[in-house]
Amino acid sequence: MEKDFILRLPPELQEKIDKEIEEKGFPQAEIISELDGKYFFKHDKKYPITVVKLPTFVESYKSYDGKQFCKISDISTLLVVNGTASEKDGLTLPMKHVKMRRFRKRKVLENLEDSVEAKVRTLLEKEATATETKIIWFNKEESDETEVKNVVEEIEKDLFEKKELPKEIKIDEPFKEVKVEEKVKFELKKEPIESEIDRKIREVEESIEKASFNPILKKRYEQTLKALKEEKEKLNK
Repeated sequence: MEKDFILRLPPELQEKIDKEIEEKGFPQAEIISELDGKYFFKHDKKYPITVVKLPTFVESYKSYDGKQFCKISDISTLLVVNGTASEKDGLTLPMKHVKMRRFRKRKVLENLEDSVEAKVRTLLEKEATATETKIIWFNKEESDETEVKNVVEEIEKDLFEKKELPKEIKIDEPFKEVKVEEKVKFELKKEPIESEIDRKIREVEESIEKASFNPILKKRYEQTLKALKEEKEKLNK
């Protein structure tokens, strides 16, 4: 059965091995397992090997044409010749201390129910000794549309403040021609009412221009303007 591993060599040995692979296609070296450990033999020299279990798997691929690759194994063993390595680190720099960061033990909260009950008991004790209790309702999810609606309602309330209009005069007597002086007096009384409505219309039109960025507010103002114009037409009749 084929078993892959990663061999990490010191610089002087690595140069010799690379040169032999280029010239012969394979290196002349052996890895022997003895009672006291594993050793790497090269040129009749014996180098100790440190076996490191990697915290992650390294996928190994094989290719015959350099274009198509097929996976052959998952490597989890690193053999370090004449050196040491930490089992907490992976092969690449992003895998530094990966075992401590990614695979650390999670903190388990013991007696969670007891701690919750203790906090509730403390709150009840504080409430019992309190001189006054207040409940404040606060809605964090209040939408912008609701806020705009409230603003518009306040503006409409201010615009539509009802003022006392002149009461209609009921005449039981037979119709008689109105004198010029009485007609002038009636028109003088009617003029301030119309000017007040015109002022409100002008204010709403200015508000529409300012609220062009907000379609909801603009629509509200347009409805208010329409109602004011209808009221003005009724007074003109």
